[in-house]
Amino acid sequence: MRIVNQQVGRGRPRPALTGSRRARRGEDAVALPGRTSPHQTRPFCAGSLAVAVVLLLALAPVGWAEEDTDLPGADTAEAPAVPAAQGQPRWELGVSGLGARIPHYLGSDEYRVYAFPLPYGIYRGDHVQVDREGFRGLFYRGPVLETDVSISGNPPVSSGGGARQGMPDLDPLIEFGPAVRLVLFRGERLKALQIEGAVRGCAAVHIDDMHIREAGTHATLGLAAASFTPHPGSPWRSGASTGVEFADRAYDRYFYDVTEEQALPDRPAYRSTSGYGGCYLSGFVMRRLSSALSVSMFARWSHLDGAVYEDSPLVRTRDNVTVAAAIVWKLAESKTRVKRQP
Repeated sequence: MRIVNQQVGRGRPRPALTGSRRARRGEDAVALPGRTSPHQTRPFCAGSLAVAVVLLLALAPVGWAEEDTDLPGADTAEAPAVPAAQGQPRWELGVSGLGARIPHYLGSDEYRVYAFPLPYGIYRGDHVQVDREGFRGLFYRGPVLETDVSISGNPPVSSGGGARQGMPDLDPLIEFGPAVRLVLFRGERLKALQIEGAVRGCAAVHIDDMHIREAGTHATLGLAAASFTPHPGSPWRSGASTGVEFADRAYDRYFYDVTEEQALPDRPAYRSTSGYGGCYLSGFVMRRLSSALSVSMFARWSHLDGAVYEDSPLVRTRDNVTVAAAIVWKLAESKTRVKRQP
């Protein structure tokens, strides 16, 4: 595996393969979901796994798995073992069936629909809790302030047509970095109203040879109603968040730059800058059908008016909507129960 630091907006064009070369690589039969050109296919296992992993990262904050219903981060005390009739399992494992409609990138007027089975896991440790909201308390957990790891991503994009026609494909993008939560309010029905901030380093991964290149830095700042239940014991749970995004030039360049060589009469050359990247509003609803089964829906609206890259010819719309639905099935859990101290 190679890791290099280079300009990412100048992705390496991929030469067309002859039929015999594609056959030797096993690429004739199956293309990456959504790929329309036979000259831009990849081995099914690697490509499909990459999309599934990036979707898991991109939708990680949704929180549609059955999670800890105690107040998160109520204190820094360790979570003791309690009788099985009380508390929640220390760990849970399961599988989810995910369907999502995602734009190629913010500002694109093209979308792709994905459907994948994805694993999920929850761990309620003494110092660290791992769930769909991230690695909570990994560095510090207090009554008001909490830190964790923020993860996100963007699936690969084929440039076979549309705004990016003739340009290099976009490889899967993985984002990873620290996050902090400042809790403003806790209650019985609304578990937490909190300010959330994250700064993530980004990397583009070329699946064929695992070539990794830096793709800049992406930051978000928002307000979130982490979890709302109508009443204790209700099978319904929901949440919402709103915020703004920022990125450096390397990140914006990856999606929005157009070189002189890539320019067309209706696609002039463009050079990105760093700064404001738009605002968003998102929410989810989850219903528990049984102790092992739940269903969820998620939606996110992104608005790009005022974004530093809005004049790029690759931006075809100022509004994007991402929607997703999932069914989550818990397959196993620990016999040990844990419960946070009040």
